[in-house]
Amino acid sequence: MILEKVKADGLRNEFKVVFNADEIEGRISDVVLEKAKTFKMHGFRPGHVPLHIVRNAVEGSARRDVLESLISDACSEILKQIGSRDFATRPMYRFENDGEVGSDITVTIVAEAIPSFELLPFSCKMRRVIPKVSDEEVRESSEAFFKVVPLFEKAERGYAVQNGDEVTYIAIRYNNGVESKKISRKSEIIPEEFTEDTGHFKEFLGKKVGDSFYIAPDESQQNIKDKIIIKTVKRRVTSSIVEEREKRDGNVGNFDTIIREQIVREINELAYIYHKNQILESLKDQYDFPLPQSILISEVKQVVAEVKRDILGREEGTGEKQDMPTDSQIAAEYMDVIKQRVTLGYVLNKMAQEVGLEVSNKELYGVLTEEIQRNAAMRDQILNYYKEHPDAIEYRRAEVKEYKVISYLITKAETEDVEMTRQEIRDLVDDLLYESEEVAEGPLAIEGEKVASEQGDEASV
Repeated sequence: MILEKVKADGLRNEFKVVFNADEIEGRISDVVLEKAKTFKMHGFRPGHVPLHIVRNAVEGSARRDVLESLISDACSEILKQIGSRDFATRPMYRFENDGEVGSDITVTIVAEAIPSFELLPFSCKMRRVIPKVSDEEVRESSEAFFKVVPLFEKAERGYAVQNGDEVTYIAIRYNNGVESKKISRKSEIIPEEFTEDTGHFKEFLGKKVGDSFYIAPDESQQNIKDKIIIKTVKRRVTSSIVEEREKRDGNVGNFDTIIREQIVREINELAYIYHKNQILESLKDQYDFPLPQSILISEVKQVVAEVKRDILGREEGTGEKQDMPTDSQIAAEYMDVIKQRVTLGYVLNKMAQEVGLEVSNKELYGVLTEEIQRNAAMRDQILNYYKEHPDAIEYRRAEVKEYKVISYLITKAETEDVEMTRQEIRDLVDDLLYESEEVAEGPLAIEGEKVASEQGDEASV
């Protein structure tokens, strides 16, 4: 193998590689010999097929495998020559000749190195949020929970129907006093408040299981009557009912504890955004180093796509035509933000390496499992998505890694603890997101070797 650098532009390097014909054929012969040991063909015992037959059968795939292996070896040598730990994106290559059997093969490989820089001493003064949850907020959240997520339980004997209850009944239709047909069993939820369109729901109030009454389904046809027979009644579970049951069972405060923990969890999730913002603000002006163009191009494409989606969404929501900027205009507007984002990604990633922060497969599995449990109804769709998009799994790994780095840096920062309610931290984070120009969401802790680049029709290693 002859390796020659033909062009260098910042982190981007272009190499010409010549693979000797004898080396290629030698490796192909080795592959054929290895496959011949277990090769199967009708009329021969496994491993006893004549070598020339095996070669004819596997030479094409063997040649592809050998070339991929040679290019991989060349990339390893390129890393040594440019003095980099890894590539910013997958190297791109193209064949410069037809590569006929018995001839040398020339390949051009274009690769970008990851930036090289030294970490500066970390220093940050920040406010650290401590969750503040009042008993009143817990009660309000408990009541709101039962309004948003209606739960029902079978009512005790003799219970009278109230607003919000679920009633199951049978309706028998009569025409001029003669039974005409039996309507199948139905279930209805009695509205909390009645309106002009409420219908006959008022008639159910105060009734009990086994009670019956008549309604006119159509006011214009007074000869038609439905006899309603109530079969079951389920009352809506409310926070007061839960409290009564807890007192009865000696588990007072259990539900309130669950609600309180949920509020604390939400505050902590929002606080992470606030903490992360403060950490990144302390870092953003400290580093300035060359960035891989392929990474910037990838980020620009994401930003352009997101901005256009937002504009189209506004058009759909308002029904008014919106001005659509060109890709170049969007890129120019957000380029400073994109560069800052990529820079901070490399900084956080290097910090993680310095202190040995990694994300194990077990940790990643736990995160993915938790996501599936939270969205149990979409379990199959989530699993299929990750199967079809392997890069999405590495994206989640980067998210977890970023979280670990930010959490570690918080422990090294000079902090002032500040109590905040859920509404206070919501308002604070909303203001941050409104003021921020950063439109591309996602983890900053870039794993260079995981990011694919789109550059023409060239193949990637």
